[in-house]
Amino acid sequence: MTGQPYLSMVMVGRNDNYGEDFNYRLQNCLTWTIKNTEKYGIPSEIIFVNYNPITDQPSLQQVLKFPNDLKHTRVRLITVPKNIHKEFCDPAVRRKVPLFEYIAKNIGIRRATGEFILSANPDILIHPRIFEAISKQQLKKQTYYRSDRCDFSKFNLDFSLTDDQIFAQLNEHTFKFVVKGKNHIRKDQNETLGSVRFRTRIRNFKNRNMIRIEKIANYFSWPVIYDYLSLKYHTNCGGDFMLMHRSHWYDLNGHPENTYLAIHTDALFVIMAAMSGYKEVCFSDPIYHQDHERRYRHDGDIEDPDIREMFNYMNREGSKMEKTHSPIIYNDENWGCSKLKLEETVIACL
Repeated sequence: MTGQPYLSMVMVGRNDNYGEDFNYRLQNCLTWTIKNTEKYGIPSEIIFVNYNPITDQPSLQQVLKFPNDLKHTRVRLITVPKNIHKEFCDPAVRRKVPLFEYIAKNIGIRRATGEFILSANPDILIHPRIFEAISKQQLKKQTYYRSDRCDFSKFNLDFSLTDDQIFAQLNEHTFKFVVKGKNHIRKDQNETLGSVRFRTRIRNFKNRNMIRIEKIANYFSWPVIYDYLSLKYHTNCGGDFMLMHRSHWYDLNGHPENTYLAIHTDALFVIMAAMSGYKEVCFSDPIYHQDHERRYRHDGDIEDPDIREMFNYMNREGSKMEKTHSPIIYNDENWGCSKLKLEETVIACL
């Protein structure tokens, strides 16, 4: 690769083995991503933001493995030390956790050099047909790209198999489909992403428009959805895959950095992009997410009230943007810690 990369893929993490198997999931993600950027000849860089690393544990650079014969892909490791993390630890602004996801992602996005920048999570497997589409270098500047997600239970991935064999295994272990406006638990092996996507589109259309006939709906006791933004825009798991032209990341000053929790911050950013007039396109093929234990839980009766408040905040702010037909810009010009000089290492190069 010479000159500017076409694609920058930004991911974040630290050497705490988050979810009990982070290193394993990250290695799978990197192996798969590099395999496909090389296969499809995408001039690309993978930027991994090594955030608040633990000094008395093996570094990620020590535990990860990379091929040494890359032709199209560069891997950059940007380290954010503990003292910088401490500067953001203000409980009045955000809940204290060891990794502030969207501050870290913005640090990577601000230092990315690609024409298009993908903000992603470090445990996903992107469908090869998405890589193939990107390789044509015909992404639209006025578009933001999203994807549906398939969650699969852990099994021993073998990347030496053919893509058809790998996807047969992924399909066998998929237990949840995450589509626009709905998380759907798979009921049986015959249920497909396409069928769930089709049914959900009809449901979303009905629920999104029920508010227009609110009085009639109330008369017949039909449920009316007032928090409809997640039905109108593909906010669901936006942090796993959000792809835009680099100029638009700068127009919006990156992901909001001062939300109390990371969860639903990604949804807020999707609405910001939509309110900027960019067209939303969802790839027909999904990404696959390796299931794991989570820091935040929001499954019914044990939901964290702060998560509910973040959902409400996202809807309140999104409604404000819809009324003005313009995005709210949350960060100042120093977003992504632009003034900081951070240690960077190229750990896999051309």
